[in-house]
Amino acid sequence: MSDLNIIISHRLAREEIIKRINDYAFKAKNEYNWVIKELSIKWNDNIGKIKAHVKDKDITGEITVTDDSIILKGDIPSLSIGFESKIESEIRERLIQLTYDKI
Repeated sequence: MSDLNIIISHRLAREEIIKRINDYAFKAKNEYNWVIKELSIKWNDNIGKIKAHVKDKDITGEITVTDDSIILKGDIPSLSIGFESKIESEIRERLIQLTYDKI
């Protein structure tokens, strides 16, 4: 397992960021349904508990949306050597895209 700890700054309303995260999770699950068997985020105010099942691996994490940042913490299971950094990079890029004024 590899630790995942990503912090992204934003200037949008918390509610807008949470909506965009939910929308992206729904799209990702549908777009990658051949590999993502489950993906859910259960929110308690601004903290979301993430549960996913990807390539026969269970993944859990937590995403916190503050007034000026998105904080994602979790574990990436060992899918293949060196693949973890690609996953982290992709997640980071997607979170950055969510913070743009217009998407």
